Amino acid sequence: MAKEITCFCNDLKQIELPNTKEEAKLFRTILNDLTVNRKLVRVYSFDYEFDFDDELDEGDEINYDERRFKCAECGQVWGLEIPTHFNSYTGGWKIIEEGKPLGTAAYVNYITTSVQKRYDTVVEAQIIITVVNTGDAPLLLSHSSYDIEDKDGKIIASSSRVKAFPQIISSGENGYYFDIIRIDGWSDVASFKVLPRLNVSPTYLDSIRIDVSEFYLNNPFPHVSTTSVLGRVENNTKEMQSNIRVAAIMFDKNEQPIGAIYLPIEGNIPAGAKIGFSGYIQSILKPSRDDIFKFEVYAYPIIYRHNALIT
Repeated sequence: MAKEITCFCNDLKQIELPNTKEEAKLFRTILNDLTVNRKLVRVYSFDYEFDFDDELDEGDEINYDERRFKCAECGQVWGLEIPTHFNSYTGGWKIIEEGKPLGTAAYVNYITTSVQKRYDTVVEAQIIITVVNTGDAPLLLSHSSYDIEDKDGKIIASSSRVKAFPQIISSGENGYYFDIIRIDGWSDVASFKVLPRLNVSPTYLDSIRIDVSEFYLNNPFPHVSTTSVLGRVENNTKEMQSNIRVAAIMFDKNEQPIGAIYLPIEGNIPAGAKIGFSGYIQSILKPSRDDIFKFEVYAYPIIYRHNALIT
């Protein structure tokens, strides 16, 4: 006889959402039990605080976080809005949506390194990590970190909160982590090993991209090996956009990444409007315009969620 399969979503549906501090503690216990026993799997969570007007209702000062759990049996995803402080409680726990399964989340990463000796005991290293979304779920790339080991396995450098761009990549898309780090007290430019700790997670958030209508590379000073960029973004959406970032990765003739840009565009961009930007390519290799054979450029609004920046 085939084993009867019980969907663990039923456990969640049968929970009565709490209305008091005591009931909330019991609800947390039940939810933790489902999670510990791997009946529900935490997909992701966001911390946020509400921003209110002068007149507050009772309980408005509560801090919340939003969590999503996936049923281990059927893959259904549940969103929960959870108060993290009970200084004033009015029953803030609630199921905010029933979602479809996110799909398979998977990715691979490739690491490209370059190194330049600056002084006798100072080396500058450039780390580019290419993340390829090989699953069928969108991925959120958040600030991450890495360590560097020498050939003997000794740690020689560490970097944290490395930026990624773009923030969200769909199935088959590439994303990039870029960092330049100074290694003091090290003079060996032989090969080293990068140990990344990438903060990559599946997401339901929408990936909003803004058109880059013009993008130019230039060497404004021929005697200086610094390449500048100039371009414009066009708000091709139907809504006002703000906190735009323009990011690009540069490739050499061997299609290896050699540099990047990451530029903020301050202020609001009305629907249909164009805004210019300019800056310089970051790279310890200092590529000229002729060294750059292709590039990938992105423009997108930094994602905020309930007044909290997703990083």
